[in-house]
Amino acid sequence: MDNTTYIALSRIDTLTRSLDVTANNLANTNTAGFKASREVFSDYIVKQKDIHQLPGGKTETYTQDRATYQDH
Repeated sequence: MDNTTYIALSRIDTLTRSLDVTANNLANTNTAGFKASREVFSDYIVKQKDIHQLPGGKTETYTQDRATYQDH
């Protein structure tokens, strides 16, 4: 696979995780004593240089799901 596929998959994976956490929080809003969860993401911006492009290259952003924590 090429880099663009890995970039798209990393973003899709983090968005899916974010949707899961949000759905869990919404499903349990009326539960007594429920502590909401939050997610932590980090983005890596990589500057790529290609022979066929203008000077400066292009940037690619990789996203990683770092952690999920409870909001006390």
